[in-house]
Amino acid sequence: MTVNDTGMNALVEELQAAQGELEDAVSRGLLEGQRSLLRVLKVELLGQINEVAEHVRKLRWLLHEMVEKESDEELVETLRVLREPGGVTFVEQVEAIVSAKLSEK
Repeated sequence: MTVNDTGMNALVEELQAAQGELEDAVSRGLLEGQRSLLRVLKVELLGQINEVAEHVRKLRWLLHEMVEKESDEELVETLRVLREPGGVTFVEQVEAIVSAKLSEK
């Protein structure tokens, strides 16, 4: 697999390294007594991967909406759909990031 983005390269390298180390440990029989721990780690890793995938899906959808919307009001209304119950909206997150960056300067 060829990945051009530095962040994606780092992620792919970490995943490949983890897979290689796991396969090596299994082939050498080092994890025979650790099956339950290994299962927990696999479930945790899969959960993290799924969480990141869902976040990326939302960001891709947001990018698509930004490209498609003709006005800021339409976009703000669309972003309200993404708000988690009791959570912060994407608009509020972006405003906080922009405010923080501006205050640093």
